Amino acid sequence: MTLRLLLVGLPLTILFGAIFAYWLLPLSWIGATLLAVIISPTDAALCKGFLSEPRVPVRLQEAINVESGLNDGLCVPIFLFSLPVVVHGENATLSALSWLFFRELSIACVIATVVTWISIVLMRKAKTHHLFATTTSPFLFIGVATLVFSLTQALYGSGFIAAFVCGLLFDRFYDDPIKDTLLKDSEHIADFATLLIWTLFGMISLNLFSQGVNIDALIFAVFAIILIRTLPIILCLMRSDTRLHERMTLAWFGPKGLASVVFILMLMTTMNSDVSLIIEAAVYTVLLSIFMHGVSTCPISLSFK
Repeated sequence: MTLRLLLVGLPLTILFGAIFAYWLLPLSWIGATLLAVIISPTDAALCKGFLSEPRVPVRLQEAINVESGLNDGLCVPIFLFSLPVVVHGENATLSALSWLFFRELSIACVIATVVTWISIVLMRKAKTHHLFATTTSPFLFIGVATLVFSLTQALYGSGFIAAFVCGLLFDRFYDDPIKDTLLKDSEHIADFATLLIWTLFGMISLNLFSQGVNIDALIFAVFAIILIRTLPIILCLMRSDTRLHERMTLAWFGPKGLASVVFILMLMTTMNSDVSLIIEAAVYTVLLSIFMHGVSTCPISLSFK
């Protein structure tokens, strides 16, 4: 199910998003694609009530969680490929995109594997020699994740995918009685950093609304929430073993979150007329997603028996 969401649902979502953006907004095809890539990643953190509800089937929770952890990393190569084309008018070729995608994924997997393995070995040795301080270890977990992300980005890989793979490897190969406690403490630190980014996004949104509302961009945001995510996911799951209720749930729960905000912040470093419109439409989509997915999380979670 997760592979369907990532390998079929995600490309279809980007395609549908680009078509709607090109149709509704005065953007070129590559600009419409860039906007579609920005709003395609999902953020499971915005539907925690759904992920923690005992009534919801575990496979749905895992599918949404894993999809949100990987789809932002898969979008990064397309984002980095589209950005210079939109901003500087550089030429776009399929071979260049394929090479960029392969390079980003391979570098991310290699660095995540090597750094995680070294970190686990060092942590075990530190624990054996009584050098492991449980009161400061949560910062060590955050430090490893930051190191993996930064090193991967410095070597032109996908830091998002590297960080997610690092987390999977830690969960699989690091066995320690206090692991769950340390991870929970690390999440508190990560949540604080996330709040800082959301605060910055709030300031950007407030400044954007102070300049007026672009009706075309707002209409696109409505389409992005209601159709651009739901139709591709329903199509990609049609011949799967999921029930209609489960397919509709997976199709709906595509909240736009931190990855989209990071893409928006990266895009703000290079401003022109097309980029301004893309930022405006993306901001509206994220804000609308926060509201609509937020108010629907509890009712949909409780609809499962």
